Amino acid sequence: MQGGIDNAGNLYVCGSSNSSGGTAIATTGSYQPVYNGSSDAFLVKFNASGVRQSGTYFGGDGVENGYGLAIDLTNKLYVAGSSNSFSLNTIPSPGCHQPAKAFGSDGFVIGFAPAGTLPVEASPLQGTNVNGYAQLKWTTFSERENYGFEVERSSNATSWKKTGFLFGQGNSNVVNHYSFIDPEPLDPFTYYRYKQIDYDGQFSYSTPIALTRKSNSNLKACFILKNPGDDFIEIKNLPVDEMSYLYEITDLIGRNILSGSLNSSLGNTITLNAPSGSYLIRILDRDGGFIALPYIKQ
Repeated sequence: MQGGIDNAGNLYVCGSSNSSGGTAIATTGSYQPVYNGSSDAFLVKFNASGVRQSGTYFGGDGVENGYGLAIDLTNKLYVAGSSNSFSLNTIPSPGCHQPAKAFGSDGFVIGFAPAGTLPVEASPLQGTNVNGYAQLKWTTFSERENYGFEVERSSNATSWKKTGFLFGQGNSNVVNHYSFIDPEPLDPFTYYRYKQIDYDGQFSYSTPIALTRKSNSNLKACFILKNPGDDFIEIKNLPVDEMSYLYEITDLIGRNILSGSLNSSLGNTITLNAPSGSYLIRILDRDGGFIALPYIKQ
């Protein structure tokens, strides 16, 4: 077994159990409230007085063992262990390292909310400009105790303001699609993120994205392939009717970081050797038209 203490003084213990008592560890509403298989991993929470607050089993038709436990700064829990159950193939999250069980015994890492439930599993936030409006979309693959999503926006990726709210599905094991429209995005660009809020008040943020509202008609189809990204910024959809374009990169207070030229017939990758943060990339054509593309370097 292994244990840990969160920043509120609660004690968490993970381990393995082969007791067939059924509900001796788990609590109502947890991820798996009933014992299953020949051995299950478990996670249980006690308060500072040693009183059980919540607990869950984690197991399929075979043997599961819980070996390791970690707690992050937001009190989310991560359990590492091993499994030889083929019935657990529904557990891996979309896009995870190994989405299906192999043969024999596999290792696993699973994240839980503080109450022993799976947290909300969601796709990255996406956004597009539609007739001057900003349309945001995201998808959840599972939800546990999800009160809803608070949509926030910012002009500088630092100071955020609430601009809307969408109720969640509470508890769900099916795919749910969410969409939000901001009818008055900021000029020339707006940063967006959502704040996912649980019923108990705990929350987490999505990775911010940036949308440009106004652009020169010749350059309006341009976009950054990966944003947020790293040192290498790939500009896509530069018009081929004009071979060369100038670019300049500034930080959010207007200081020039880098400038140069792009050729639409060659590779359109800019190398940005600068600290992590938010930047503005302006691409200019020979007629003075431009597009401003916000960029977040991780």
